[in-house]
Amino acid sequence: MLETTMERKNNVTIIKILGRIDHANVPDLEAAINREFQQGVCNIVIDLSLLDVVFSIAIGVLWANCQKARAKGGDLCFLGVQPGIQNILETLGIDSELKQFTNVDECSTYFESLGK
Repeated sequence: MLETTMERKNNVTIIKILGRIDHANVPDLEAAINREFQQGVCNIVIDLSLLDVVFSIAIGVLWANCQKARAKGGDLCFLGVQPGIQNILETLGIDSELKQFTNVDECSTYFESLGK
């Protein structure tokens, strides 16, 4: 089951994910991110600190949306990446391409450096 909470601070949206992201609910996550893009938000933080399980399809969706955000002049960053998820990112060779931070303030500082 996927449960998300969303919070917007200035021009940054924080999406906290609880539970698991699998084939059945990854469209819900993608729709939530796309709604933010449609509202003009291109700086998104995905908080994975309470994520139990992630299927590979979700990693693909997050990576694709990261690229969309960058094309809009922003980025999609991650908080609280658990060791198991980090291992998946490393195996896929995208861990160095994804911005990961330990707290929201670090994300905000990074987004400010982008000028968006």
